[in-house]
Amino acid sequence: MDLMVAFAFHCACLALALADCPPPAVQNAAFTPVQSSYTDGANVTFTCNTGYGLQGSRIHYCRGSSWEGSLTCYEQFCETMNNPRNGIIVGNPSYKIGTYITFQCNTGYTLKGNSQLLCRVDLKFDRNPPTCDVNMCPDFGAIDHARIFQATDGGIENDYGSVVKVTCEDSYVLDGHVSVFCQGDGTWGPKPTCKPLDCGRFDGMNSSCVKDFVLLGTLYYMECKSDVPNTRIGAPDSTSSPNECEERSRKWMYSQFGCFCHCKVMYNKNIVKTENLDPNDYLPHNTDLKWSCKEGCTKKQNNALRCMDGQMELPSSQFGCFCHCKVMYNKNIVKTENLDPNDYLPHNTDLKWSCKEGCTKNQTNALRCMDGQMELPSCTCDANVHTGEPYTTDITTKSSPTGQTGEPYTTYRPTNPCPGFCIIATIIGAVVLAVVALIVIYMYKKKKWCFVQNMEAPLPMIEPPHEKGGNPFNGNTSKPNDDNNMKHIEEMDKLLSDNK
Repeated sequence: MDLMVAFAFHCACLALALADCPPPAVQNAAFTPVQSSYTDGANVTFTCNTGYGLQGSRIHYCRGSSWEGSLTCYEQFCETMNNPRNGIIVGNPSYKIGTYITFQCNTGYTLKGNSQLLCRVDLKFDRNPPTCDVNMCPDFGAIDHARIFQATDGGIENDYGSVVKVTCEDSYVLDGHVSVFCQGDGTWGPKPTCKPLDCGRFDGMNSSCVKDFVLLGTLYYMECKSDVPNTRIGAPDSTSSPNECEERSRKWMYSQFGCFCHCKVMYNKNIVKTENLDPNDYLPHNTDLKWSCKEGCTKKQNNALRCMDGQMELPSSQFGCFCHCKVMYNKNIVKTENLDPNDYLPHNTDLKWSCKEGCTKNQTNALRCMDGQMELPSCTCDANVHTGEPYTTDITTKSSPTGQTGEPYTTYRPTNPCPGFCIIATIIGAVVLAVVALIVIYMYKKKKWCFVQNMEAPLPMIEPPHEKGGNPFNGNTSKPNDDNNMKHIEEMDKLLSDNK
């Protein structure tokens, strides 16, 4: 029994070992040779389908009943392309091998080259990409009684998108659109004509801010520009209402009909003050500018400044202010006659001035104020003026106190200034003289007082000679005589003389 089981197990193992491999399976690949089964040790060779690349082992081996080897076939693509200039790539191409990409040009451009490219097996396209060339219109030609203008911002005339502006001569009006475009197919749009105007011309027909206009029969339609501030005059109830040439009166419904530009006013905001400009410094059409000069300046002219269809009636060079001159001078030696209380001299005015007595002018020419600038007055003084030394003026340029023109002003100093110790010595000398004077006065008063005292004191009385002789005051009992009396009188006279 045990022998039978062992035999059966051995046979089963042998049958399993001798079983064939089924055909292999790899996605997006084919193999050779193709058989229904493969014996142990057999091999097959794989090839990836078109558009796929091989990664792994190309040959697989049958080992028992399974295959030995690993393989992946991955999808491949051509390099993507950018849209051509002035064109596109149609749709959303896959860029797979064997597929096409298609090119198309924008309106107004013609494709030059092949419109389709094939992605090859080597992952390259079969041709170079095409280009898109601009379509050209023929020369515009002439229109009777019209003026033709074509802008060439890109440097090319008559290419797609070019615009020709048509205006009519006097006494003619445009029938059609003022702007004619070169169209995408290389032809010009409908051209207008210039017809005699039965109603004549109206004010504003050629106003500067008209963007477009068209005459349809007797109706004149007008469109204003939107990028420039302007005033529309005529048909005030609507921005699209036309002007009409009335057949019976042979006159226009609106004698003034147009788009009139506002004026951009350029000015020096440091010295000019305006009142009626908008925030962008535009003045409406047919409006007088309200303006003034700041303190210390006067207008260049007093005529009205009016905006007329984008142009000021006065050139910008004549619009502005002339500033007065701040005159700085030494009022100790210079005398002026025609300055205002703040020492300003009006523009284009000669200074009337002179030097004070003992001084002479350093300038002999006229000193005139011209828009805040002028030469300043200065004097040279004799030695007996001020410090007793010659006095001159030195001109130093400094900013104007008003901060407007930076005109020079004049400072004055002596040519031989006394050093500081001279001033100290002068003070000390004055003090010494004052003290000496006080001492003299004091001694004089003291001496006078002594004299008065002596005058008021009682003198010794001289009595008549004593009968017994002698002077009872000094104990002299000798008898006086005339010689002694005279001597005594002389001594008294001398004393009185000394007191005087």
